[in-house]
Amino acid sequence: MLLPVRINDCGLADYPSGGRLGPRRLADYEILWIERGECRWEFGGQVRICRPGSVLLCTPGMRDVWVWDAEQTTRHGFVHFDFTEPCDVDLPLSRDCPANDVLRPLLRHAVSLAGLDTPETDRLAATALSQALTWYASGRLAPRSDVAAADVHPVILRALRVLGRYW
Repeated sequence: MLLPVRINDCGLADYPSGGRLGPRRLADYEILWIERGECRWEFGGQVRICRPGSVLLCTPGMRDVWVWDAEQTTRHGFVHFDFTEPCDVDLPLSRDCPANDVLRPLLRHAVSLAGLDTPETDRLAATALSQALTWYASGRLAPRSDVAAADVHPVILRALRVLGRYW
C-alpha cells in the first residue's frame, strides 16, 4: 500500500565546513540523508551525530539546529513533504542504513523526478517517496542477502549459467 504523500520541496544541499542551520521550526515533514561529511542534529533536548548513511526524519512543529562538519563540506539530500490524508504509520526519527540499502536510492530517485516538474513526474516522485517511507518505517533497509539458490526459479538459474559463459 502506498502512503498518501505530496512533495513540497526537495534537493541536494552542500554546507560549508563549520556552518550552522537554525534554530528553525518545521511546518511540514522532512526526510533527509547524509551523503558526505558529518553533522550534529539538536532537537528537543537531544543530540544526534549523523554520518553518511544516516537517514533522519524531522516532523511538523519540531524545532531543531544543525551544526555541520568542521573539517569538510557536508552534503545531504532532503525531501519536505506532507501526508495528503490521515496515515497511521510509525516513522522513527532516525535510521542508519547499510551500504546496500534501498532507501537512499529511492529518495534520490524521488528528488530527481521531482526536479523535472511535470504532473506525471511529480506523481512518480510521490510514489518513490511513498516506497522509501514504507521501507524506512519497516526497518528493513536492505534487500535480503540470504536468498538461497533453492529459492530461485530453475529457469533463472539456467539463464544465469548461460549468461555466465559469455561474461
